[in-house]
Amino acid sequence: MVKVHPPVLPEWVTETDPPSIDPALACLQVAGSFGVVAGLVSSDIALRQGATTMEQLQRAHREGSFGHGAPAVRTVLQHATGLSGSAGETRCRWIMLEAGLPIPELQAMICDDDGDLVGYVDFLLREAWTVVEFDGALKYGSSQDLMAEKWREDRLRALGYEVVRITWEDLAHPERVVAKIRAAMARGLARHTTSA
Repeated sequence: MVKVHPPVLPEWVTETDPPSIDPALACLQVAGSFGVVAGLVSSDIALRQGATTMEQLQRAHREGSFGHGAPAVRTVLQHATGLSGSAGETRCRWIMLEAGLPIPELQAMICDDDGDLVGYVDFLLREAWTVVEFDGALKYGSSQDLMAEKWREDRLRALGYEVVRITWEDLAHPERVVAKIRAAMARGLARHTTSA
């Protein structure tokens, strides 16, 4: 099957060898051609790395032509953020959004009762006392890193949070991700409802 793309306006092309397309337009073209998840991952990474801005993405949307992919492009614009720390975090967040789970706080700071920083968490569902962490394979460089993470998780639990860990394997089974998060939310809500 041959796929014909609309022409790209010259102002979106950088004259290098080979020529390249502006990152904002490229991210939205990914969404238009390959769907929301691919476009969201591309946009989140580009935003996080400073390769583009939300304003540039919005301009690319106004000036670009996305044909049948336009709905995916609009969805990406609604949900793109530079706060996801990895493609896995973006995919996890999209699974949560699609399942109708509460919109999580991203890279949320949690402090103990004395105001000391416990850490930043990938996703916080504050009302449900639930922390969701995406565990990529490269997160822990050493046994010391692993022990520090274990200590941080123990402190989060001591503060009353449920902690859910999502892996790459889990992402291949969105229903598993949703079930793990819903179960943790139920435990967190139950604990804080009965203790109130």
